Amino acid sequence: MKIAKKIDFLKLIYFLLLFTSIDAYSQKEYSIFTASSNGDYYSLVIKANKKCNLHLKPVETRGSLDNIKKLIHSKYPTYAIVQGDVLDFVKKISNSDIKNKIKYVKKLQNYTEAIYVIRNKTDKSYHKLTKLNNNIKKIKNIKPISIGRFGSGSSITGYNLLTPLELNPNIVYMEKDEALNSLLNKKILMIVYVAKYNKKNNKIAKWVSNIIAQFPQYLELMEIDPLSYGKNFYQQTVSYKNTKLILIPTYFISTDSDSKKNMEIYQCLNY
Repeated sequence: MKIAKKIDFLKLIYFLLLFTSIDAYSQKEYSIFTASSNGDYYSLVIKANKKCNLHLKPVETRGSLDNIKKLIHSKYPTYAIVQGDVLDFVKKISNSDIKNKIKYVKKLQNYTEAIYVIRNKTDKSYHKLTKLNNNIKKIKNIKPISIGRFGSGSSITGYNLLTPLELNPNIVYMEKDEALNSLLNKKILMIVYVAKYNKKNNKIAKWVSNIIAQFPQYLELMEIDPLSYGKNFYQQTVSYKNTKLILIPTYFISTDSDSKKNMEIYQCLNY
């Protein structure tokens, strides 16, 4: 378990995103960066390939931030699927050269993600905290909070959530199964996890649904209070079993100057 210090996190992001190109992707075929091979982005590309005969090669990465890093350092035109909040974060910390490498950015209309904050409701250290907001500062000796693995989209979302609450020193980077085990054993306070939300059927991410169903006496979703974050925080929400979830848009981005090819791929991903 690695604990991130507040002073180090942004420096590491700069290093990861802007200065590290040792592993620059160099495949000539049409490649798209998708995060984990068992994740939703990867599955989306596989389905799009079958539907449109695209021959896109899905490339496994650590997540949205890693997708952008690999995209901008690739030797050939490539594509990626990324979280909207991660894309915004990159725009804020990067220079014009980085921004200019991305030729095409378009929101996927039929694919949405949600921020899932999962907690152990038997953990008495919450002191009746009902929402993730400024009241968390009243808790003494706050336990670590898992925000996913470093380079993932969840890690940036977690950073954005916890920074206004002055909880950067409590950040830890953990794989989701390790985080689940730690949460059940009350070694961490909560898990911040970003994944697909099916608006059409009002279904939460499969992993979240499965673990809550498996451990209903322990786990529950915690609501995020937008009032603690200001006007620039994402305002789109949806209610799921009396818990308001915050939704995050998902984008298709490309370094390819071929606008026709970009649109073709986008339309197939956006079915």
